[in-house]
Amino acid sequence: MKSSQPPALATWLLDHLVPGGMSDALAGDLLEQYGQQRSAAWYWRQVLVVILVSFLRELRVRSIAILLAIAYSSVVPWRHIWITPQFKSLSNFGFRLPWPLSLTYQIALLTLFNAIMLVVAFGAYLAVTRSFNRRRFSRALLVALPMLALASTGLMFGMALPLPLFLKLDLAARLPLFLALLISMWIGAPSATCVDSKRIPA
Repeated sequence: MKSSQPPALATWLLDHLVPGGMSDALAGDLLEQYGQQRSAAWYWRQVLVVILVSFLRELRVRSIAILLAIAYSSVVPWRHIWITPQFKSLSNFGFRLPWPLSLTYQIALLTLFNAIMLVVAFGAYLAVTRSFNRRRFSRALLVALPMLALASTGLMFGMALPLPLFLKLDLAARLPLFLALLISMWIGAPSATCVDSKRIPA
């Protein structure tokens, strides 16, 4: 016998993975259709399609942010920074420490430099898109900075992979910054629903 309530996990995914205004209206429509003798498999299919369409819509709205994150993380002149006497001095200090302090120091140093680049780029992005406010800025950085540290840690351990050194160094410098910048822009900028609601007059 069919349950009167739709699958709880599918409803939870709909509520949490689809932007607010859109998910409320869709949840009501799907619940009404489900009540008219639709199956749980039908409900799951509808929810997954809605999530996919919503995600693709967000990607379209945020395509500029994705391209900016790629461009910015690619143009930071890491090779020129690494050969400066100041950076070499800071880096060499870490190499003289016993392991695991030396590894922790190198991760912290890379994370710190990337964090400076992240704050500058993200602040500029919010200012240019006219969506800057301290709360949004802080909330996005609260998620992006730990992500930056985590990605830097993973890539430092990935240095053992059999790849050319220049490629490993480029990945270690650029990939954490790209991921953190993308996450901060995703959280800190308005979503597709906000953009669309500004276009539609009340």
